[in-house]
Amino acid sequence: MGLQQSGGQGVKCFTRFNSASGGCENLLGDVELDDCCMNINYAYTGPDGACLSCGLPTWCKWSPWGRCSVPCKEGVAFRKRRCDGQGICPSDKLGTLQMQPCKVTDCCPEESVWAEWGAWEACSSTCDRQGTRLRHRSCSAKEGACSTKCEGSSVERGPCSVKVPCPVDGQWSTWDAWQPCSSLCVQEGASLSTRTRLRSCTAPSPSTHTTPPGRLCPGPGTETEDCHGLPYCPA
Repeated sequence: MGLQQSGGQGVKCFTRFNSASGGCENLLGDVELDDCCMNINYAYTGPDGACLSCGLPTWCKWSPWGRCSVPCKEGVAFRKRRCDGQGICPSDKLGTLQMQPCKVTDCCPEESVWAEWGAWEACSSTCDRQGTRLRHRSCSAKEGACSTKCEGSSVERGPCSVKVPCPVDGQWSTWDAWQPCSSLCVQEGASLSTRTRLRSCTAPSPSTHTTPPGRLCPGPGTETEDCHGLPYCPA
């Protein structure tokens, strides 16, 4: 509604009032209000900067309906109008604001929630080496949800270990030096003499106090080869 200002007060006067936007167009200049509104097509800016029409009081067209008040399911939407001109617009019981129900979707996609985490499962390691354990949670939809979809993972992994000593498997030490050949010469018609070297399952030794115990070293602990290049024994 346009508010009549007292005569003799200077206003910024415009030659056109845009009823669609409610704005003033084509500035004429600073004149007194009474002089400006001698033409009902003119308009002026009020103390608050709003554009006011010099015409008769008239309801403008309703604005488009605004966006629904909720992103899903049912809400309300609003539209508004204003009274342009000098004086009070005729009452039509509609006022300046209208409301109507609106419906965006039948359900809300975000209405799914995670249940509490379940208990941790057994550790993947059975001794004091670090392992991994898992726990799970389920996604539940609220009543009216579009689908059962929760953000995030349904599985959580964490480190773990068991306070039980791990078994230690045996490992071979390095080979000892070759022992002397079984003879220093070759008897005619006899087999070649041999030599031997040893290694021990002590690097480390297999554990015996664990359950299960550590595994023994694979393979033999001795190695034997023929002695070549020995002289023949004297007759």
